Amino acid sequence: DGSFWLPKPPAGYIALGLVCNGNHSAPGLDEVVCVRQDLVLPGKVGAFIWDDSGTGAKRDFGSWAIEGSTDSCLASGTFVGVASHSAPSIDPVLHCLDVNKIGVPEAPTRAELDQLIKRYGPKLYLNLNESYQPTSAEWFLERAWLLDKQTGTKVQAVPNDLPTGAANKDRYQLLLKDKSSRGGDLAAAKAYVHAKGSDFYTDIQFWFLSAYNGPGTARIKWLVFDTTVHSGNPSLAPLGEHEGDWEHVTIRISNTSRKPEQVYFSQHAGGIWVDIANVRRDGDQIVVYSSLNGHASYPSVGVNYSEHRKYNAAYLTALEFFLRNDTDAGPVLDCGRQYELVSADYLGADKPAEPVWLNYLGRWGASSEQHLTVKAVQDIIVAAFGPILGFVLNTTIAVELAQLLLSLFVTEDQDGPSAPKAKGSWAGPE
Repeated sequence: DGSFWLPKPPAGYIALGLVCNGNHSAPGLDEVVCVRQDLVLPGKVGAFIWDDSGTGAKRDFGSWAIEGSTDSCLASGTFVGVASHSAPSIDPVLHCLDVNKIGVPEAPTRAELDQLIKRYGPKLYLNLNESYQPTSAEWFLERAWLLDKQTGTKVQAVPNDLPTGAANKDRYQLLLKDKSSRGGDLAAAKAYVHAKGSDFYTDIQFWFLSAYNGPGTARIKWLVFDTTVHSGNPSLAPLGEHEGDWEHVTIRISNTSRKPEQVYFSQHAGGIWVDIANVRRDGDQIVVYSSLNGHASYPSVGVNYSEHRKYNAAYLTALEFFLRNDTDAGPVLDCGRQYELVSADYLGADKPAEPVWLNYLGRWGASSEQHLTVKAVQDIIVAAFGPILGFVLNTTIAVELAQLLLSLFVTEDQDGPSAPKAKGSWAGPE
C-alpha cells in the first residue's frame, strides 16, 4: 500500500512538495513541515521519478523531482505529483529554497575533515572465523599481475604506473599471482577515505579492500504446516568466490553540527542507512561488523539473513531459503587510525593528491574459471542441500533457486569486483 499527500500550509507558508506514506492514512502533522513564503524561489520540474504504469490503478499518477531554476535556488529533495503520466508545466507552481536567505553551512575544511575521520572513523570488526582479511591496495598490487586483455600479456602491477581512465576500463584486469595471497594481511590494511561535500552534509566514505571473497552460506528449512522440522546451513561454494573485494561504509556528517547523523552500511549489491541513534559506538567511533567471507557491513553482531525466499512443495511442505551473513567481534581494523584520505574534490585547492591506482578503473580480480549456467548452479544446490533436504528439493524449486543465486553471485564473480571509482556510489547516491 501507499498514498501521496499535498500538505496544506498556513497563511504565509509554502509546501515544497508532496509527501508519501506507506499506507492509506495521512502522515502525522509532526512528520511534515512547511517553510515561510519569503524564504523560497520558483523551482522547476526535474527528473522523472515514478508513475503508476502497469499497476492497474483506476487513476493515473506521475511524479518528478523539483529542481532549482537559478543558482540561488536550493532543491530540498522533494517531488511533485500530478494525475497524469506527463510532466507538469505551469500548474502546480513549484518552489525551492532561497540560499541567500536561509544560509548554507560551510562543509568541513581539510583540517576539520581529518579531525572528523580520527574522531568518528569506524572500528571494523571481522568475524572470528574470517579467512580473507582486509589489506591495503599497495599490498594487493605487489602480489598481482596487470593483464592486458587485448594482447594477452601480463606484467607486474605497480601502484603508481597503472593504466587509468575510462578508455582503459575494459582492456586491463588485475590478477593475483597465487592463491597464497587470498588471506590478505590485516597488519597492512587501511581504510581509503573519500569525502563528498554538499550544502547541508558531508558524506565520508571508508573503503576497504580484501584480497579474496569467500563462498556464500545458506540457511535452509523444511517446513510442514509452516513449522520447521529440519534445517541446515550448507556452503554454496564456489558461489560467491572471487579475487578482490571492495566494500565501504559511509558516515553522513551534518555541516551545521559537525556530528554524524546517519551511517550507510554497504551490503553486497545494496545497503542500508541507519540513524546514528541506532548505531553502536566505541567512544565516538562508529562500530561496524563485517560478515564472514562476503564482508558485507552490519550494525550488530549475529546471523544476518538476506534474500529470503519460500518455495512451496508437495503435501503442504515448503522449503525456506536465506543467505547467511554472520558477524562477530573478532579482529578489528581501526579506521580512525589506519586510513588514507585519497579523495575530496569539494575541498578545491586543498584536496588531497589522488594516488594513481585510484584512477585505475578496471577489475580487481581474475575472471572466473567456470562461467556458471543455471544447470551448473542447480547441481551445486542439489549437492549442498541433498544430505539435508534432498527429499523436499524438487526440480522446480532447484531451478528457481539456481536462477536466484546466479543473479546474486555470478554477475560480479565473472571478472572480479569493479574499482571504487567505477561504482555508482562513488560519485552518486548510496
